[in-house]
Amino acid sequence: MEYINDSTIRSILNLQGSPLIQKSIADRQIEVIRKGFNFLSQDENNALYIADEVGLGKTYIALGIASLLRHFSSNPENHQDVIIVPKNNLQLKWKKEILQFSNNNYQLLDNRVKSVIGKPTGEITIHNQLEAIAADVPTYHLYRSSSFSFGLSIDESTKILDDLQHCFIDPISLAYLEEAKRLGYLKNTNKGLLKKFCAYLMAITNPVIELLIVDEGHNFKTGPGSAENAEVAARNAVASRFFGIKMNTEEDLKIFSDFPELKNQVKPRVQKLIVLSATPKTYSLVEIKNQLDCFLPNHILSNCKREADIKEKLPYFLIRGKMEYTI
Repeated sequence: MEYINDSTIRSILNLQGSPLIQKSIADRQIEVIRKGFNFLSQDENNALYIADEVGLGKTYIALGIASLLRHFSSNPENHQDVIIVPKNNLQLKWKKEILQFSNNNYQLLDNRVKSVIGKPTGEITIHNQLEAIAADVPTYHLYRSSSFSFGLSIDESTKILDDLQHCFIDPISLAYLEEAKRLGYLKNTNKGLLKKFCAYLMAITNPVIELLIVDEGHNFKTGPGSAENAEVAARNAVASRFFGIKMNTEEDLKIFSDFPELKNQVKPRVQKLIVLSATPKTYSLVEIKNQLDCFLPNHILSNCKREADIKEKLPYFLIRGKMEYTI
């Protein structure tokens, strides 16, 4: 679509919805929203990283971009946003922020973002466990990152099937699980294999996700492969497969060998990605690439082999803001 200008955005959004918000902060947020939306609205761009310091309103910037993507969406009746946060209290915080943003900052009653009665269009769903996404209406899905390392108490009995029932929304996946049981996936020694398999099953039923927002994205800095500890490795590995990214580890090859029809059904689900973090890297710029790798099979840094290559591309997709203090 064509680029939109500042005046168009201000006719849709008012980032100074409260007298407590400084005009300078609100003006900068509008500027970042304009740049971010215009970047992501182009077909060739699918990842944006907002690395502002604490206090500059990364949440509201992300919600502003998300709202514009919904407003201009070609699929408003079924628009799906997924937001990943570190903890359950942040799920509640984001739900509150979505409601406040709709009430105070989004100005149109367009039945795309905000209904004619002034409420968010669709639903805001807090997921307390890892489960496939139902997509009957436009929804903000709030997951916490710990859910992607979902625990399994495998005892080689039918109990594990009962435990996994909540993860799926269709009988086909349950049939896959029954076959997996027959093939020995439910043995205690195959816990990692079963987690990846379940993530793929959820991926094939998940809808297209128009926008994925990852809050505190540095928590995924080790990428979808190996990590410093087993829990982080499992979480990142499950998250990648949940969003339809096919991997080529020994366990993945076994899954696709045992279930060859599954390989063609697994497809990338995320169209656009926004990563938020005040600390995008700890040791290396490769950590930024790793974060994008967790959620997108192809992105602006995919072919970067050296840190220098990543640094050269950062200005295209990374926005960094610093807080200024007047005393």
